[in-house]
Amino acid sequence: MSFDINHNPSLLKAMVKPAYTQIQEMDPEKGEDKAIVFVPSRKQCIDISVEFIKYLNRDETSWLNAEDELLKPYLKKITDPSLKSCLVHGIGYFHKGMSSGDQRMVEKLFSVGALTCLLATKETCFYCPPANAVIVMSTQGYEGREHRYVDYSISDLLEMVGLARLPGSSAKCVILTHCSQLNYYKKFLRESLPLESHFNYFLHDAFVSEINGGVINSRQDCVEWLTYTYFYQRLHHNPSFYGVKNSSGIGISEYLSELVESTLDDLAKGKMIELNISEEEDAGQMDDENEEKDPEIVALNGSRIAAYYGVSFITIQGFMESITSKTRMKRLLEIISSAYELEAIPIRNHEDQLLSRIYNGLPTKPTS
Repeated sequence: MSFDINHNPSLLKAMVKPAYTQIQEMDPEKGEDKAIVFVPSRKQCIDISVEFIKYLNRDETSWLNAEDELLKPYLKKITDPSLKSCLVHGIGYFHKGMSSGDQRMVEKLFSVGALTCLLATKETCFYCPPANAVIVMSTQGYEGREHRYVDYSISDLLEMVGLARLPGSSAKCVILTHCSQLNYYKKFLRESLPLESHFNYFLHDAFVSEINGGVINSRQDCVEWLTYTYFYQRLHHNPSFYGVKNSSGIGISEYLSELVESTLDDLAKGKMIELNISEEEDAGQMDDENEEKDPEIVALNGSRIAAYYGVSFITIQGFMESITSKTRMKRLLEIISSAYELEAIPIRNHEDQLLSRIYNGLPTKPTS
């Protein structure tokens, strides 16, 4: 179902009535008694639940499939007052910031069928319980880091659609989106586009982990290990996507060798590993000058720390280059705040103003 409204908040508001109608049309006699409604953010969970309650009061009906007395013990354990007022109408919600206790209560009530509707944010699609129907209200979310609305990824959308799978009953999924995206999602859902790998962009961290785990000890081990990955399978099916100029078996082997070589060189230059050739190997290969020596890969302290704590090699490399015995507290805080992992933390709407006020109260100011 598509809508020709460009203003995103107005678009979401226009989707409330169709979503409510879809849930109302479910037939409990056919086992259709649970629906998940995915919304872009935590704020929409509360706002849309209020709109649903208004429609329920107007129609003099309820989505609660349990007696009030049976629900009271569960309500006493809920800490969120907004969630309590929603549960008495048969509506729950899931978002990333809710307490674990509230989340368990909502999941239990929804799983046993006491709640008809579960509002959930996009981030919770990976652990939401299944339902008879899934309704995706808008396929865009606000990205604070880029300060704009971005489309949901295909993998996220597949996770949402896949939750409509309760056994013994019919399942359906309704996607409410802008009209400009309608044909794209029709094509995607009907033809099932292939998913490409981006493993080659994260190969450094994977090698660090496997080297410290004892799985990889040489360049040849790296190449053989890569042949078991999804990335290797996609190389043969779509070599041009990965920049492979020669799609023959020899060309792909050369591409993998160059990729492994450049990745190990980066790790060696970053003092994460050492490439050593033992005396026995050196003596055994002296007679054959054309045979390339395959050095042993030795993990250094930086890679051990990165593998143990799951930290990116970019972060560890930056720490090793910047931190010295003379580094003071102010510089140390600047180095830690420049960690690669922190780049993935989004800034939500209006948080820049809050961060600005916090910055003004800091006793130590960054130099840049």
